[in-house]
Amino acid sequence: MNSLERFENRFVSSEFLISTGILLFFFLSLVQPWNGVSKAFIMALVVPFALWSLISKRIDLKENLMIWVIFILLLVYLAISSLVFSEAEPRQIKRHVKWCFEVFLFCVAVFIVSQYWLSKANVYSNIFLILVLIVSIWAVLGFHFIGVKAVSAYDPDLVKLRYGARLSWFGFLSHPIQGPSVVVSLYTIGIALYLHRSAVSFRSSLLVILSFVSVFVLCFMSGSRGPIGAFLVVSVLFFFIACFKYSRNFWMPVLVFIGVLVAVLILNEFREVSSYLESLISRGDSHRLKLWSAVYDASWAHPMIGFGVATDFDLTVAGKALHGIFGRDMSHSHNIFLHAFSMTGFIGLGMFLLFLFLLALSLLMIKAPVLEKMVLLVVIFSMLLLTATEGYRLVSSPGEDWGVVWQPLFFVFGLLGLKKIDEQSEK
Repeated sequence: MNSLERFENRFVSSEFLISTGILLFFFLSLVQPWNGVSKAFIMALVVPFALWSLISKRIDLKENLMIWVIFILLLVYLAISSLVFSEAEPRQIKRHVKWCFEVFLFCVAVFIVSQYWLSKANVYSNIFLILVLIVSIWAVLGFHFIGVKAVSAYDPDLVKLRYGARLSWFGFLSHPIQGPSVVVSLYTIGIALYLHRSAVSFRSSLLVILSFVSVFVLCFMSGSRGPIGAFLVVSVLFFFIACFKYSRNFWMPVLVFIGVLVAVLILNEFREVSSYLESLISRGDSHRLKLWSAVYDASWAHPMIGFGVATDFDLTVAGKALHGIFGRDMSHSHNIFLHAFSMTGFIGLGMFLLFLFLLALSLLMIKAPVLEKMVLLVVIFSMLLLTATEGYRLVSSPGEDWGVVWQPLFFVFGLLGLKKIDEQSEK
């Protein structure tokens, strides 16, 4: 018996500790403004126990070995890109190299706990959905009744005032696109776990509807069409999967209809819905096409290796081109694949695309019911939707990128090792 097993026999499992660290990290990152508080749980629970599990050979990297190889090679390349190809200060380069290792351990951690979450799907689906419910209610009520101006008057470092009427609040939610995107990603995993139950009750479905209503209002009040669109598409896809899987529950479509109606009515209390929808539509593509075209053209200055992961984007040829067009600095390309091409070239982008392809292909090839596969495909699809119009990085400090990009992907990856997904779900 090794030291990890002795610890687990005496106290609690490493899966429980890692899971607790991940959930507390995201929860605290969304409800309070001090980053150090939330990151402490990553450093205290997630990173050490993930490393401990890895060293103790608690996970088998030989299964789906090619996916692991591509992922590790991608992170190694990103570290090399930081050290060799980046034009940045030594301190910034060291930070990016360290982040590569931290991203690896976080992904290992999610890989480890994904099966743990699924084995206790009844419990953890509720935990994820209650988390997003609390976060959404707190952000909506805080923004509307307290307001960022009142908080800023107390301490200007706690919130950001730059977004006007668009909902912004503490932590990740200080950004009206990335914050709601993290919430949508957590909501997606919660619903995915819920749909792995062999049977559902009216009471458990009521929690799903409440979380749907809260996230609906949060996303629309943020005024960010990326999270809104991703949330609606994911919800519709999950609804049809649920109708097929739980076809005997005739009350489910009725409950969903009531939930949509309640969500619209609540939103109308904060925004006049018809005029608000018109304002969202009137914004057109928000200059995304012009932005993408400029970044794409400028990125051909270094097509194979990119500008270097640790290089500040606004100092690159692409960043300077955007400054010339829009008159202000921009920190990313507003698309994860375009940003990967810009900063890591065809090499980095190619490895990331290959990772995604192998992950999706392996999912399609496992022995599991079609509906179970579809649920996990929706999880991957949610990541693609959320990163299509906003800039996320492949490597960063613990933050929104981890929740939107890597957590959903390694949640799916961790479940590929199960011989039959639905047999591992809690009955």
